[in-house]
Amino acid sequence: MAFLKIVSGTRAGEQISLNQPVLRIGRREGNDLIISDPSISGSHCEIEKNASGYTLRDLGSTNGTRVNGETVAVSGLFRNDVIHVGDVSVIIDGDDISQTRGGDTQKISRTSIVIPAHQPTSIKAPTDLFSKKSNSNKVWIAIIAFLSLVIAVLLVLFLLKN
Repeated sequence: MAFLKIVSGTRAGEQISLNQPVLRIGRREGNDLIISDPSISGSHCEIEKNASGYTLRDLGSTNGTRVNGETVAVSGLFRNDVIHVGDVSVIIDGDDISQTRGGDTQKISRTSIVIPAHQPTSIKAPTDLFSKKSNSNKVWIAIIAFLSLVIAVLLVLFLLKN
């Protein structure tokens, strides 16, 4: 029979039998394995028994789920794999767990790329964004110089009248 052994955290040393089709792990009530640790999401991950063995699936947790140090979305589980649920480590073991690892692990990056639902109709090339400024700055300088000259003349006329 397969089981999980909790090796760190407040429940270290406990063994949990994998005697149901799906075992849900999380911090919230309603999970099959409740681990009260702030690094664990309310519904963190689940372990499912299937024809080929056991599969771990992350449920969109905040801190991710790792198998043997690799962040995964879905991963087959094999004897003595170390599962990191947040900051808590768990080892899977048992006679009915395969010892050979296949290529069934889907690693995920912790970097997110957001793709907008629609693309803008025109995208400026980077060279357009950083091109040389037009001569509009020179026009503004000329206007400011002209206004400064007008103010200076009016000031002189005002002072001469007094």
